[in-house]
Formats: sequence, structure tokens, C-alpha cells
Amino acid sequence: MEKVRFFFRTILQKLKYNEWGKEGHLLLFDPRHYKSKYVKKTPTIIVYLPPDYYLGIHRYPVLYAHDGQNLFDEKTSFVGEWHLDDNINALIAQKLLKGIIVVGIYNTGEQRIYDYTPTQSNCKYGNNEGGHLREYAKFIVEELKPFIDKKFRTLRSRQHTGLMGSSLGGLASFYILGWYPKVFSKAACLSPSFWWDHVRVVKDIQDGSLVFPKDSKIYIDGGWLEGDDEGNMVWFMREVYVALKELGLQDFYNIFYHEDPQGMHNESAWARRGKMPITYLYGKFCDKVRELSYALNPKNNMHVIPIAQLAHEMNFTALEAEMTTNNSEIAIVDNGTVQIKKPGHDFKVHIAFADKNITVPE
Repeated sequence: MEKVRFFFRTILQKLKYNEWGKEGHLLLFDPRHYKSKYVKKTPTIIVYLPPDYYLGIHRYPVLYAHDGQNLFDEKTSFVGEWHLDDNINALIAQKLLKGIIVVGIYNTGEQRIYDYTPTQSNCKYGNNEGGHLREYAKFIVEELKPFIDKKFRTLRSRQHTGLMGSSLGGLASFYILGWYPKVFSKAACLSPSFWWDHVRVVKDIQDGSLVFPKDSKIYIDGGWLEGDDEGNMVWFMREVYVALKELGLQDFYNIFYHEDPQGMHNESAWARRGKMPITYLYGKFCDKVRELSYALNPKNNMHVIPIAQLAHEMNFTALEAEMTTNNSEIAIVDNGTVQIKKPGHDFKVHIAFADKNITVPE
């Protein structure tokens, strides 16, 4: 009888795949299945399974993503949708990704600021807010991950396990990666709130509180139009990037860094950039620079942003590109910003990175 049941289940799965073969599967889980002793309120989870999950027996890498109600469906979101499933399905269809399991962890409303932050801090939300990220991390590592590994066909090693989040969720992903390097090897931090606790994250990188092995992969991005609350987003990202490079981490192999000149602090911006972190962390990523281009900071058109264009619409902000002018007596470039010494004279900016060169007109 069990063989008969298996036969009909297999036929049903194949019929289902033939009808919806380009779409993944979404499963919602009640917190009673994995109730936590660490967090104040156990979050709901939504699990994305790749289109071919029910057709085979092979195992998949796993991505744990915060703000789960915003990832897949605008109806469950409180501010908009990431379209994460659409981006993953598209990458699979393009054969740039074999498939992953995504565990979307709902935030629990007013507890979000506590769950997603590593320290208490006086900030715009109030005095002595936050600081429960350690407990939230233990929930993921000690309670949720074992539940997922038992329930689904996962690749359980650190090499196949990552984190993803935006804003405070980006900060949380970065910290959990650094706290649990034996559990996770990769993280995507979109518009991360590195400003938290007076940019404490830089100190924690430098003093070894956060550990990133030499095979870690960290995706960081943010926009120049994030708004007043996140107005210094990119500058804090740059501080973190420099701190990671000082640890010996390398562009492309360990770090993918992207500044979006038109990027705002919202789900539509993260959805638009959503293929890049998945491709870098889990897909067919090619680190060969095809072309060099540039953008101008929308807040300061004298600030040049070098862009290394890679395959599959991957745009890397080349902070270490060499930028010089053709006449240093007229103008120089300091940390990406053109400083004019003699107004009214023509000059050009030369940009060099990874054996590519371009010239920027004034």
C-alpha cells in the first residue's frame, strides 16, 4: 500500500510541476512547531522551496532571511514586497542558480528593534532600546535551524548556510555571521543599519568580537537616497568595507560591495537589487570585470562613483579604483570627490580598476 501511495504522490507531484514548474512553493508554519525559549515572542516562518523540490531527493542550500512577511507577498507585508521568490525563480530559469531553500522569519512587530540589534542604544526610537540580538541568534541557530534541517532536505554545513536582511535586518545578518562562523559562511546585508550604537560595528570588527574566516562571503549594498533617517548609510557602509579589507578579506572572493546612486530605503529598491545578493552568495558568480563605468553622487555631482560591471547585471562599486585628473594643478580627486583648484579650466578624471580604464569628462 505504501508503494501505491508513493506512486500516486509522485505522479501528482509531476503533474503539479508540469503546471507550475517555473514557480517555487511557499509553506507557512505556526510557531507552535518550534516554540522558542530564547525570544520573547516566537516568530512565524514562511519557507520557500525551489520548483523541483518535490521531484527529486537531492538537498539544497538554505538562506535564513529576516522580515519574512515582506519577502514573498505584498498581502502579508507591512510596507511592501521584496519579490524574493520571483527573483529566485528568474535566476533558476536563467540557469544562474540551481535552487535554494529560503526560511523567511517574520518580525514580531514592536519586538523587531530588540531582536535585530546587538546592543542597547539611545536612538531615534527612544532611550536604551534594543539589544536582544544574541537571544534571537540563539533561536535561529539552536532551535529554528535544527527544525528546518529535520523537516526539509537541506545541505546543513556552514558552506551552504547563509543569512539575509535589510535595514536592521542587514545589521542582524552581519552580526550573526560574525558570531557564528561555524554555522554560517555567508550573509547579504541590504541597506544595513550600521549606524546603530554610534557605528559600534566597526569597533566589533576591529577588536575581533566578530569573526569572519577567509572563506566568508559578505554582500553589502545601499543607496545614496536612503532618506533622512538613513542619510549617512553609504558612508557607514564604506567604514565597514574598509574594516573588512583590513582583516584581509578580498573583493569578489569575500566581499561584494554595491552603492546604488538612486537607491532608497524601501522594499522596491531591495527587490530591484535582489538578484545580485542571491547570485553572489548562491549562484553562478563570475568575477571578471567586463566594463568600467561611473555614476555621480546625486547629492554631490563632484563625487564620482566607479562601477565595475560584471556578468549577469552585477555592478560592483570599486572603492579602490585609482582616480586621477589629467592636470593636478587644476583639480585633484580625494576619496572619490573632485576638488577644483582653478575654477573655469577644463580637466578630465581618469579611472582605473582591474585592468580597465575610462576617462570622465568634466
